[in-house]
Amino acid sequence: MIFSIRHVVLAVAAIPFVYYLIAVFSSWQFFRRTACRNAPNHNFTPPVSNLKPVRGLDPDAYENFASFCRQDYPDYELLFCVGEKDDPVVPILQKLARDFPERRIRLLFGAGGGGSNDKVIKLARLVGEAQHEVVVISDSDVRVQPDYLRTVVAPLADAKVGAVTCFYVPIAEKILAENLQTIGMFSDFYAGILVARQLDGVKFALGPTIATTRTRLAGFGGYEAIENRPADDLLVGRLIAEQGYEVELLPYTILTVADYQSLRDLLHKRLRWFVVMRHMRPWGHLGLIFTSGLPWAHGGAPTMYAI
Repeated sequence: MIFSIRHVVLAVAAIPFVYYLIAVFSSWQFFRRTACRNAPNHNFTPPVSNLKPVRGLDPDAYENFASFCRQDYPDYELLFCVGEKDDPVVPILQKLARDFPERRIRLLFGAGGGGSNDKVIKLARLVGEAQHEVVVISDSDVRVQPDYLRTVVAPLADAKVGAVTCFYVPIAEKILAENLQTIGMFSDFYAGILVARQLDGVKFALGPTIATTRTRLAGFGGYEAIENRPADDLLVGRLIAEQGYEVELLPYTILTVADYQSLRDLLHKRLRWFVVMRHMRPWGHLGLIFTSGLPWAHGGAPTMYAI
């Protein structure tokens, strides 16, 4: 009996190794397939409404916003939605409009919705106020290169593609918490994304960037339909995929500026993510027990030597 239990524990301890092999294979498949694909049509440049729900003042906020004003793109507008006129980000946005008079920048106050998710009710208003069919949604802590809009909009030239998303990396690691977050993103989060893509396709989107159309959003009722639910980025990708459209994950990265300043802040951020995943993807959340190799390596080694 003891012999059997030991072998069961050892077998379970080997599951993370199998998962790591799947993750390596999934990563190889992703970059191999994207390298073999035809180059995206960067000449596909429909007018774009760039939507940004904002609350509070992020680190390096001006540079983040200014990067969207330096796009190599013929026709786009920038829409910001802030809850209150006394929000500390308002002077930064006003300065942005003064510094880039050639850009169409609009600042909206108040979301007007009654939902519990502040970001989502702001997005609902932004989509309603957008002048163009193609919308690109991004977080306030994002910083981009001049080719950003051309890159994320290009896949929408294919009628089968309903949404586009991409990876994101930190702009710099200055403190221990930022280094730990980066390690976790590269070794855990992105590995899980590529495994999910390989096994089930891309049925999600990543919050820092989502490019889609107002028609695709309206297909599931728009942001008004999810204003009381968390994980709006994951939901938008899922609900667009359920309409029969592809969600394109690009081999392209944007930059983000860390919005946490300590290990405690990082722990709170990670715990919030775990709670959201427990509700949104319960089986995937349970599977974390079997894909984290370090605890099993510590627990399985004595058992292996005892056999």
